[in-house]
Amino acid sequence: MTLLGCQSLHVKPKALIAVEYHNRPVLEFTGRGGAAGMMMSGSMGAMGIAIGVAIDEGIAKDLHASASQGGFVLTGAVSEFLGLHNYKLHKVANKKIIIKHIGFKASGDLIVPWVEIDFIDDGHSTVLTYSVVAGDDATVAELAVLKETPKLAATLLRNALFLVLAEVNE
Repeated sequence: MTLLGCQSLHVKPKALIAVEYHNRPVLEFTGRGGAAGMMMSGSMGAMGIAIGVAIDEGIAKDLHASASQGGFVLTGAVSEFLGLHNYKLHKVANKKIIIKHIGFKASGDLIVPWVEIDFIDDGHSTVLTYSVVAGDDATVAELAVLKETPKLAATLLRNALFLVLAEVNE
């Protein structure tokens, strides 16, 4: 008697799907630095704007380091989601996900995950964002807590990404 178990299951992928990254797969941050830069530009000129942008870039690097230390790797998270939902990655496919933005945004005094993807299905494009998909249920945290708690930063990003990608799965 031979037991085949899982060897006898041939699960066919739901669909082939391509994934592109609009920017390099590095976390972004949009906060008050840009607005501060605009205000400083009145007295400092272009240097004021550069300082504002540098503030947000510095925060982005800190949050990227925290989320990475917590185990978040964008390409790995995307592959994990697609595998869980039986998609097969392929360079050329009728379905394509373009990761346009991933990171965090300031929302008042709190920070919210920022995920924006462009889902293309047979030439039809749909932009999906975490803020729209999550609505009032969007998860927020304090900046200091995200910097000091890598697992939290990683979990917030992964959950936000999966929530947005689940719209593709519908």
